[in-house]
Amino acid sequence: MGTMVAGVTPEYQWVNNLTLAQGSFISEQNYKGRSRVVVLGHQIAETLFGSMHPVGQTVRIDGRQFKVIGVLESKGSTFGVEDLVVLAPLSTVQSTLVSQQVSSIGHSVSAISIQAKSSDEINSAREEITNILRQRHHLREGEDDDFTVISMEAMSGIAEQVLGIVQIILGAIAGISLLVGGIGIMNIMLVSVTERTREIGLRKALGAKRRDILTQFLTEAAVLSLCGGAIGVGIGWLIVKIMSIVAANAGFPFPAMLPGDVIALAVGVSIVIGLVSGIYPAVRAARLNPIEALRHE
Repeated sequence: MGTMVAGVTPEYQWVNNLTLAQGSFISEQNYKGRSRVVVLGHQIAETLFGSMHPVGQTVRIDGRQFKVIGVLESKGSTFGVEDLVVLAPLSTVQSTLVSQQVSSIGHSVSAISIQAKSSDEINSAREEITNILRQRHHLREGEDDDFTVISMEAMSGIAEQVLGIVQIILGAIAGISLLVGGIGIMNIMLVSVTERTREIGLRKALGAKRRDILTQFLTEAAVLSLCGGAIGVGIGWLIVKIMSIVAANAGFPFPAMLPGDVIALAVGVSIVIGLVSGIYPAVRAARLNPIEALRHE
């Protein structure tokens, strides 16, 4: 299971709207004193301590002991990043865990979280942040920024665009698959009609009507597509389960779920495709002349 150790300041809790399930968050005293304390994500705490009370226990990070002072509430997000994080005072991380990675200009900070007073002030806050960072990085006018300022609104927009593109691609793949599957069912049913011409003629000679032959072949097409849909649902569930296990091992767990409405939709679409694809072969079978059908070799 992947785990991220992050060095943070006491303000990190309210800037990121984090709530504690147990214990307390990193205090100003912990930060100034470079205390070896950590706050664990919910899943990390469960993995390490199970049913034990984590607060007060110790964990080892890079061979050094840290005391657990708190556990975050589970976010229950799809990727569960917050549930897999270990938070320690930034001063402690810089002096203990990354002390050998100090450059000539001092310790580097990978990200800064900032919360605006209101949604109306986000744009002005972004401009102010950009100006301050450009001054701190000694960037002259005309030089490109060596940092990126991005808001949650922008990240949400990017995520929606990516999701929209993925949905279009998956929709196109599903449409092509349904088309190919429908053509396959039609071909199978046409072959079946050809091979069973004498059977159809015999049934008509014994009194079967057109609608009886039509119903027979439409039912066969529906059953054929239903079987294919059931196999597809089974394979889909297996793939979701495997992806869930792989993602959990990579540190991004998500529940392996296949909702009942999705199963019903998949099976329903399969039956409809089978019926649509079987109409032409069924009509062709129903229109056969019984005398010519009986003569067929």
